[in-house]
Amino acid sequence: MKTQLDIKSLMLGAFLAATTFFGVAAATDRSDDGRFQLIVTDGYMFKIDTATGQVWKTAMSQPQSDFMKPHLGN
Repeated sequence: MKTQLDIKSLMLGAFLAATTFFGVAAATDRSDDGRFQLIVTDGYMFKIDTATGQVWKTAMSQPQSDFMKPHLGN
């Protein structure tokens, strides 16, 4: 059995798939959720800004009062 390929339908399907793919990608929220990572060791706590690579450190026995506040823009 020989199958025929309808080029117009193929092109329309590819166009709709690409439009949907780029439309969803453009509408994705790029907020700062998950930007900061917290690492806890035996004596210290580290906060890492994954966007800039900046690291803050505090002692577990006497944590700094502003350690958990966001440091955006610094």
